[in-house]
Amino acid sequence: MCTNYDRYITDKEIKKKMKALKYPVKNDDDFTDEDLENLKQKDIRLTSDILSINLKDSGPVMTIMKWAINWNPKMPIYNSRIETIREQARWKSIFSKSRCLVPATGFYEYRPFENDPPDIVKLKKENKIKRKTKFSISVKDEKFFFIGGIFVWNKDANYCSMVTTPPHKDLKKIPHHRCPLIILPEEAKDYLEGDAAFLLDNIKEFDSRRSLLIEQASDY
Repeated sequence: MCTNYDRYITDKEIKKKMKALKYPVKNDDDFTDEDLENLKQKDIRLTSDILSINLKDSGPVMTIMKWAINWNPKMPIYNSRIETIREQARWKSIFSKSRCLVPATGFYEYRPFENDPPDIVKLKKENKIKRKTKFSISVKDEKFFFIGGIFVWNKDANYCSMVTTPPHKDLKKIPHHRCPLIILPEEAKDYLEGDAAFLLDNIKEFDSRRSLLIEQASDY
């Protein structure tokens, strides 16, 4: 599951790319350029205000959402398994009506303790290190990408949850058993405007012909 990510690209750069792809994105009327520019870009964590794109009657708009659906504040829903969305009517309905895209340049995953190599197991034990090893993941040859999401309105704002899929082949090297739904810029229109039933039938792990760049982001 994804609990933090980076977005080292500005809203203006994203708009420029989407315009070049003939899918222009404008600001939501509720937010100014300054609002979007002031959002955090490094190590963005759940419950943060995040940059996102969703579809309105006028077309795709760039807006601000809160990361994690907060029906129960003690158990925020920050990731939503595509399998659960397919199987449960409540989630299928949300997916059908309220999809969004979260721009990112990379995301983080953590290696389970049981998969640490012997030398790291020894080092952590000797130094009483209890944290998991952190890895940074990005898409090779892409300046940025989107993470597919769903969102709901709750009291004061839109709250977003990132859709997850089975892992891409490269994530199995960590190993990690889930992956955010990676959407390339040229696929944005299909995700936001495509037929929901078709999408649910065809969403799967990120294209195995593409490569993910994986770098260890912590010392241990």
